[in-house]
Amino acid sequence: MTSEDTGLTVHFPWDAGEHRRFVRRLQLEALRHGRSRWVVWAVVAGFLVDVAWLAWRHHASPSELALVLAPFFTLFALWLALFWWGLPYFNARAYRRRNRCATEEQLRVLTAAGLEIGCASSRAVVPWSAIVRALETPEFFLFFASPSSAVHLPRRALGAAGDRVRLRALLRETLRERAELLEE
Repeated sequence: MTSEDTGLTVHFPWDAGEHRRFVRRLQLEALRHGRSRWVVWAVVAGFLVDVAWLAWRHHASPSELALVLAPFFTLFALWLALFWWGLPYFNARAYRRRNRCATEEQLRVLTAAGLEIGCASSRAVVPWSAIVRALETPEFFLFFASPSSAVHLPRRALGAAGDRVRLRALLRETLRERAELLEE
């Protein structure tokens, strides 16, 4: 990482395992802050109420209920496994195959104007006004453009603790209440 009068510049290699953990974290944040966060739980609750009503109405025994519910719970468990492990794996695999930046050094430049994202073959700048939220986790700094779309900066790329302190100061100055930072 280098420090300039205009901001912070960070270079780091892309890592598939780290990318999977980033996607998982993004999924969790989307569930916590997205508009559809209650949909899954509403569907599960509705299903359970429906089953309870059918069991009461038809005087079903517990073994009959287990036979009827087993396929649904199996499908739900498979869906959860795909959501938690499968989607991050396939996302990292597609990124590696289709994005030239996966084989190049990653670049993040944080200035008073915004966040520059890129690698040797492409670059993009996101102004701070387009960042709706910044979140620091034990592994990443996440910059959200929407509840389910973010750019990550691995904490490992920052090196020394002083670099994290300078980055936090920049985020507090530019994002104010939109920055959710850890205290160290």
